[in-house]
Amino acid sequence: MRRAALIMALACLLARAAGAPNFSLPGPCSASPWKPQFTVPDDLRTGGLPRTLSLLVTTPSCPADASLPFGSPAPVLFFFNGFMNKASWYQRIVQQIASWGWVVVQYDTPSLPPVTIAAEVQLFPALAEWVAAQANDTASPLYGVADPQRLATSGHSRGGKLASLVFTTYPELVSATYLVDPVDLSRFSPESADNPSAARALRESGQAIGMAAAGITGSCNPVDGSSAFMWAAAGNGSWRGLEPGAAHATFADGGCVVNAGADLLCGRGKDSRAQAAALTSTQALAWFWQQLVGEQQTVPPSESPMPAFARWVAAQQVAGTLEFEVKGEEGAALWTAEAARAAKEGGLEAPPALPTAAEEEAACAVAGGR
Repeated sequence: MRRAALIMALACLLARAAGAPNFSLPGPCSASPWKPQFTVPDDLRTGGLPRTLSLLVTTPSCPADASLPFGSPAPVLFFFNGFMNKASWYQRIVQQIASWGWVVVQYDTPSLPPVTIAAEVQLFPALAEWVAAQANDTASPLYGVADPQRLATSGHSRGGKLASLVFTTYPELVSATYLVDPVDLSRFSPESADNPSAARALRESGQAIGMAAAGITGSCNPVDGSSAFMWAAAGNGSWRGLEPGAAHATFADGGCVVNAGADLLCGRGKDSRAQAAALTSTQALAWFWQQLVGEQQTVPPSESPMPAFARWVAAQQVAGTLEFEVKGEEGAALWTAEAARAAKEGGLEAPPALPTAAEEEAACAVAGGR
């Protein structure tokens, strides 16, 4: 069955679909924030979880005649923050995903005491139930907008670990996951009951994942416990996009002062935060499409976004901004052949110009470091 799905997905790649979705561009939908409060059930208030969580829910508003590659109502993505990071720091990634017809749910947790990974994994079904209730509540912004039957997870750093654990723990709820430079274990956070290993769970599940990985490693993403560690545990068919110019903190944007401190701690990337977000969101959208739509074999090749994605990947590889691979000999060989064909064809609409890292720093200097 996995082989048949792979062949169908690659058949879509081989089709040349002019006018099909190009995930490197903004989608047809506008995105609006909603900030409700979520009451944590009393029996789940363990491991540092507070009585209430402040949610940040990004909802898409799409034209009636928009062609939505993920269909309607919108699938729902739970995006988890990195350690001590804020939901708002990932808005570039979130806004791009929402523009293609996704609802994105995020939340902030107290910095002290830190909430345990195990407690957040245990909380997830209650969050999924909340989404389902909102989707059926005529007074909710999610009424008729969100599809509680199509859930996915993503997250950065510690949030990537959490996204993977939720995916492997609740396969009946979560259809796909995309990890952003995930960090599983380190000498500061060894494996324990409160901090289970995402890599161990992933290896035991045999599941495929999508992943964006920083090309620059440091104290925040040590080689022996982060993306390479998780990649080794991922199942065949997994995708990894290594971004050579990104450091661990490049994927989050907390503003000039926070970014400068994060770069000192984690290492400074050559890519700007805008560039890293664009690379990451494009790959995440393509991965989610393959997992939620493409493998269902219900979309004709002429409507597939995968040809445009293959050409985009080829262009990024030529430019040296991305190293993309598919795990497993069969998938890797077919993808390599397709990428070579795509590189010769061109014809892909260029995404918007983005500031470089130097331009971002210059803008901060002009703004006085705010």
